[in-house]
Amino acid sequence: PHKGCGSCITCRQLADQQHHCVMWLAPEKTYTIAQFDPVFEKLALSLEPNQTFFFVIQYADFLPAACANRLLKSLEEPPTGYHFI
Repeated sequence: PHKGCGSCITCRQLADQQHHCVMWLAPEKTYTIAQFDPVFEKLALSLEPNQTFFFVIQYADFLPAACANRLLKSLEEPPTGYHFI
């Protein structure tokens, strides 16, 4: 996989998890439903043509059934331009 240059602003923002087109989610111990409210707020917004936005769900194996069920439709059929990793 491409690692990037590591020195440009985009690479630094991604390394610091501060890029404007990516939302990182990570559990403290386990995920809670409330942690996904910002995801659904973002998904409710239409993106400009050719714009992309990524949700990075770290440690997805920590998703309890309630969170996984809430995410299921969005994961299977994300709105145009949205991607889940």
